[in-house]
Amino acid sequence: MIKNRIKDKGRELFNEFGFRNITLRDIAISINKSYGNITYHFPTKEHLLQAIFSDMNDRLIALQSNLPKDINYLEYFLLLPYYSFDISVDYLFFFKDFVEIKRAYPKFYEIVEKTNNFRKEKWKDLFILLQQQSYLENTLSEQDLFYIMELSTGIRIFYFMENDLANLNKQIFVQKVNKLLYPYLTKKGKSIYQMNK
Repeated sequence: MIKNRIKDKGRELFNEFGFRNITLRDIAISINKSYGNITYHFPTKEHLLQAIFSDMNDRLIALQSNLPKDINYLEYFLLLPYYSFDISVDYLFFFKDFVEIKRAYPKFYEIVEKTNNFRKEKWKDLFILLQQQSYLENTLSEQDLFYIMELSTGIRIFYFMENDLANLNKQIFVQKVNKLLYPYLTKKGKSIYQMNK
């Protein structure tokens, strides 16, 4: 389908050359289509950006929504950076060009903020479940849980902003993200963490 080809090629070119450096005309040329054909499906670059973000968000939400029933939830939580790494690499330009996109498309950024807040609420529910199962310290307040999520988000963004594609390493990324959680784990949680290190 042409819309998917446009999104895939746009994402690929944005990742390789930077969001600012690629136009809809560049995308049209790269898939051998007319500029009019591109703008029929995506009238502006912002429309394309929104569609690509929606695809990424669908993949991230699937990680939250498809919690396996037969796995320890802390083990699953510790696996999530492993799964999300590939998604982040596929949409690397959102990290690399984050500030520029936020500045150029404030309405789009509002959508990003709402979406991120929705996902944070879902993660908070998982954190509460981990507390109930005695994996996370029960002294952590809801505000503390949000703080941990903010730190985790910061680590993820910084990792992808600071590393070139050739230097990205899934194992190092997973270790960096999961290490943040360690001080907040109970003794029971730390034993699971050590087994899955």
